[in-house]
Amino acid sequence: MLRSNTCYSCLHCIRTRSKKPGYPDKGLCEVTKRWGNLCRGNMCERYEYRQRPNPIGTDGIPIKNKQSLDYRTAIQWANDNRKVKPGAKGVIMHATSHSMKTYTYYLIEDTEPC
Repeated sequence: MLRSNTCYSCLHCIRTRSKKPGYPDKGLCEVTKRWGNLCRGNMCERYEYRQRPNPIGTDGIPIKNKQSLDYRTAIQWANDNRKVKPGAKGVIMHATSHSMKTYTYYLIEDTEPC
């Protein structure tokens, strides 16, 4: 699965090391017991997003950029040559914690290729 996250943003990363302080370039995986990097993080089958704090807004509606899954709007899926399945129920969320407008987001399971 292609993703833009690195090993050190994975739930299984137990230690990081870096050449510059504050900029980790490798993460030690507790599952594989190997040092990973950006390439390994992109292709790892055991990768799990590290849960971000406070995924719910003050009004009780979830915040999209604090979710661990890849939610996208119908237009964003259309840009990737996918369309939302008829009858798919999306999740209403704020785009960011500062956004007052809500949008309907879908997972890849709610879409099909065009």
